[in-house]
Amino acid sequence: MLRADVILFASGSNGKELQNKAAVVIDVLRASTTIITALTNGCQAIIPAIDVTEAGELARRLGGNCVLGGERNAQKIEGFQLGNSPLEYTTEAVGGQTIVLTTTNGTKAIRMTSGASQVLVASFANIEAIVKQLAAQDMDVSLICAGRNGGFSFEDTACAGAIIEALKPDYLTDSARMAHIIYKSGACNSEALIAVSEHAEYLKSIGLEADIEFCARMNWTEIIPVFQDSRLVVLR
Repeated sequence: MLRADVILFASGSNGKELQNKAAVVIDVLRASTTIITALTNGCQAIIPAIDVTEAGELARRLGGNCVLGGERNAQKIEGFQLGNSPLEYTTEAVGGQTIVLTTTNGTKAIRMTSGASQVLVASFANIEAIVKQLAAQDMDVSLICAGRNGGFSFEDTACAGAIIEALKPDYLTDSARMAHIIYKSGACNSEALIAVSEHAEYLKSIGLEADIEFCARMNWTEIIPVFQDSRLVVLR
C-alpha cells in the first residue's frame, strides 16, 4: 500500500516523520524549477546552502569551478553570479559547473530532510518522471512544500496535488487530500494555478513574469534531482 502525505510548509516539519519515506521537496517559484533546469543544462552538482554566509564559505572551499547563485526577496544576492531565475541557468552559464545555491525557502527545505530515506526535488517541470520513480519504489511518500516565508504556498501545494493525481496512492492523509482537491479545482491547469498565487503576484510586481510562465510548463524534462552527500545531482 502506497501512502502519501503532504507537509504544507517545510518549517512545520521536524524531519522525524520522514523516516523510511521518500521525501519530495517542491518549490515551484522558483528554487525547484531552477535546480531542475540547471541539472538539465549540464551542471555537475548543486550544493544547497542555508544562508549567504554559508554559501560564501562553501564557494571559497570549492574554488574555481563554482558558481554562486541565490536570492533574497526574489532578488539576486549582491556579489553572486546568478540569482534564482531558471532562465539564467543556461548551458553556457552552468555547464560543467558546481553551483552553491541559497534561496529564501527552497534550499532550507531541502536541508531539513535528513530523516528521509531518499530526497528528490520536483516542480511542474518533471512530474511524470517523479511519479514514475515513486511508483517503482516500495516506500511511502512525503511531498514537502517549501512554502513562503515559513507559511503556506498555493503553487507548491497545487504541484503536490498534481503529483498525487498522477501517482494515485492507495492512502492519502488529510493534507494530501487537500492538495489534490486544490489541483483538481484548478482544472489541472498549472499555469492558471500558479497565476493566482500570492508569490506569483509578487514576482509580477518586480517584472519577473517570464519566470512565472517558465515555471508553469509541465513535463518538459525527465531529470530528477536527488540529494545525496550534501549535494543535488541527477538521479541515475
